[in-house]
Amino acid sequence: MLSRFHWVQCNTVRISAQECSEQPEKPLTLAGVVVYGGTTLGRTLCYFAPESSLQYVAIKMDKLELAKSLGQCPRLMLFEYSSVREELIDNTDPNLRFHANCSNYEKLRQFTLQTSSPGLKLQMLYDPFNAPVSELYYEFTLTSFGESGFHSI
Repeated sequence: MLSRFHWVQCNTVRISAQECSEQPEKPLTLAGVVVYGGTTLGRTLCYFAPESSLQYVAIKMDKLELAKSLGQCPRLMLFEYSSVREELIDNTDPNLRFHANCSNYEKLRQFTLQTSSPGLKLQMLYDPFNAPVSELYYEFTLTSFGESGFHSI
């Protein structure tokens, strides 16, 4: 499975959002990962977890281009979760940690955050809303850290 990942440095991998885990009960678990995407035609869901339940996940937005096009406003959202939920998570969810769209993405290009508690997982939801995908792009770095500090990057 790791053969399709591109190694960046140390134990950090670079993956397309199309390659990440789409199962909330089996999130992608790595010390560090650079996730990129934007050229998908439909909604993309990815799930991430720290290496250990005692760790946090830090997120740094590296690149973000979500310009409005043809009346469509693409969005990229990150939510925290601790267990699998049946209902669809939306932008009214109290676990929403990051919401970028066509009206605010320029201000969020270097945004950083971390999960609010150790062991929490992240759901990424990207929806281009039929905007021309050649104009859209995102890239962010996720890093697990805890009592022993950051693991990579």
